[in-house]
Amino acid sequence: MILTWLKRMKNEIGIDAVRTKERRIRLKTKSIPFFINYIGRKPSLSCYAYKFDVPEWRFWKPMKEVAKELSIPYGRLSYLVKIGAIKYYRSPGGKKVMFSQKQIDELISLNKLNMLTADARMSNTAISKGKFNKVPLNLQNELEELRGNGFPYTEMKDERISYSFNHLKNVPCIHINGRDFSANYRNNELAITHHPHMYGVSCGGDKSPLEAFSDDEIMCKIIEENKRKNVPITRNNLLSKICHYGGVKRTSVFPVRVAKTLISRFGFDDMKILDPCAGYSSRLIGFMAQGYSGSYVGIDPCKNTVDGLLKTRDKLTQFDNVDHKADIIMGCAETQMKKFDSDSFDIVFTSPPYFDLEKYDTDESQSYKKYPHYEQWKNKFLFEIIKESKRIMKKDGIFLLNVGNPRNYNLVDDVDKFTRSLFRVENVLLMHSPSVWHDAITEPIFCLKKN
Repeated sequence: MILTWLKRMKNEIGIDAVRTKERRIRLKTKSIPFFINYIGRKPSLSCYAYKFDVPEWRFWKPMKEVAKELSIPYGRLSYLVKIGAIKYYRSPGGKKVMFSQKQIDELISLNKLNMLTADARMSNTAISKGKFNKVPLNLQNELEELRGNGFPYTEMKDERISYSFNHLKNVPCIHINGRDFSANYRNNELAITHHPHMYGVSCGGDKSPLEAFSDDEIMCKIIEENKRKNVPITRNNLLSKICHYGGVKRTSVFPVRVAKTLISRFGFDDMKILDPCAGYSSRLIGFMAQGYSGSYVGIDPCKNTVDGLLKTRDKLTQFDNVDHKADIIMGCAETQMKKFDSDSFDIVFTSPPYFDLEKYDTDESQSYKKYPHYEQWKNKFLFEIIKESKRIMKKDGIFLLNVGNPRNYNLVDDVDKFTRSLFRVENVLLMHSPSVWHDAITEPIFCLKKN
C-alpha cells in the first residue's frame, strides 16, 4: 500500500519519495507548499501526526505562473501591476511579484469580465495607454501608493456584518405614504461586500469604477482635489470619489431596506418567495432581515453573482434567529421558471435588468447578449418572466415588479400595458431615489394580483 502511494506521488505530482531502511519515507520536492497542499495541512488519520511551520508567503504564486494559469500575456499582467490596477504582494526580498489565492480569485473574476484585457470598453483608460499617460512628478508617489493598496472594494469584517444586519432587522420599515416613499440605501453595504465584481460592470457607456481607478487622469484629479481641500485620502472616501466622478458610474443596487419593507408588508409565516433576477442579494437580505419565517429562491445567470449570493446567505445565516431558508439557482430565469409547479409561490419579487443599460457580465447567458434587440429582449425575456410569474403564483399571491426606463426605450409603459392584460393592478408604488450613486429618479414598483 505504501509503495503504491509512493509511486502515485511520483507519477501524478512529480514528488520523488523512497522508503529508507529505517522504515521512514524520504521526500524530494522543489516545492514544500505544493506537497503540503497535496497531503493536507492536517493529517487525515488520527494515528499519524505532523506539523509544518511554513510562512504564508511560501504559498503565494509568482506572476509568471499566474499569467499562465489565467491565459494572460505576462507583459499585460506586469503592466497592470506597474500601474497598481490589481492587488499583489512582493516576496520577502522585495524582488518578486506574487499573488495569494484570494488575489488570484479576484483576478479570475476580473478576467471573466474582460477587465484584464484591453478591449473596447477600456479604450480611453490608462490601462490601455490612452491619451493621458504622464503623471506629474509631485503626484507619482501618492498615485503609486494608492494603487499599491489595490482597488478600495467594500469589505466588511464579521463584526461589522453582524452589527449592520442586526441594525437592519431592528430598524422600522420605510413609511409608505399612499403610493409614494423614499428609498433608503443604508445597510446596502451588506449586499455590496460579497459582490466585488460589480465595480467592473459597464453602465450606459460610462466608465466603471474599476476602469476609473486605472485611469491616471481621473486619479490625479481626485488626488489634487483632496490636496486643495486638505483632506487625507482613505479607502472609503476614495471609493466615493471614484464612483461620483463625472463620466463614471457604479451599477445600481436595489435598496435592502425597501426589500425588507415590502416583504414585511405582504409576507406571512411559511411564505415562499421567488426572485427571478436575484442580482446583488438585496431581496435575499431583505427576506432574511424581516420577521416572518419562510423560504426564498433566487435565480441568476452570472457565476460571480451566484457566488456572491451564496456567500451572503451563508454569512447572514450565522446571525439569523428566524427560520429562513434560501436556495440559489444559477441559470436563465425565462427557462428555469418553467421547471416550477403552477400555483407554488406566495410572492414573486424582482427587479430585472433594464435591457442593456447595465452589462453585468460578458457571458452569453446574459439576457442582453441572448436577445440583443430591445423588442426581442422584451418579448422573449422580460414578458416570458412576467407570464411565468403569473403561472407559478398562488391564487392569492402577489407579484412585486420594479422596472425603470433605460436610455432610448420606454420600458415602464411597455410593462404597464402588458401586465394590465394579465393581472389585476393592486397598486403602483413610486420609489423616489435621491442622487446618491446616480441621478435622482422615481421608479415604479408594480403590485400585481391574479385576475
